[in-house]
Amino acid sequence: MKTFKDGTEIPIRISILERVFQLKDYDDNYILCNLETAYRLVKEGDIESAKHNWSGKLTVIGKKNILLMGENAGFAHKKIEKMPETVKEWLETLPEPYRSQAIKNNNYSGNNRQVRALADAIDSAFDWDITDEGQDYWEEVYEKAGWGEFN
Repeated sequence: MKTFKDGTEIPIRISILERVFQLKDYDDNYILCNLETAYRLVKEGDIESAKHNWSGKLTVIGKKNILLMGENAGFAHKKIEKMPETVKEWLETLPEPYRSQAIKNNNYSGNNRQVRALADAIDSAFDWDITDEGQDYWEEVYEKAGWGEFN
């Protein structure tokens, strides 16, 4: 652990499973995710390039390296379920109480529109500021989804 002057402690090393990846697809969309999700998306062939957090900054990493890391972590032997594709499918992957709140608030006519990540579904499913939970609440849920906390 490294301790800063203010008492904050951070690990000097993190395991491969805790690493954060930034993936770029062929439509120039960026996705932040963990190794398991990075492995799935690279394996599906939808990723143009990838970076990972290494020594506190995003560094380019080859897609083959992500596949090797995922295989070493045991993901190659794990049944890879079909990834959600539509706004509605993504919202259904949220844990409670977010799932029922998002589904209740969802007034978007494009529920069958394909999106690449949970955060994109949350962003486009409804107007956050007119919900009972409010703008700040959904912004926090969106950020958690973007950082892969629900993966």
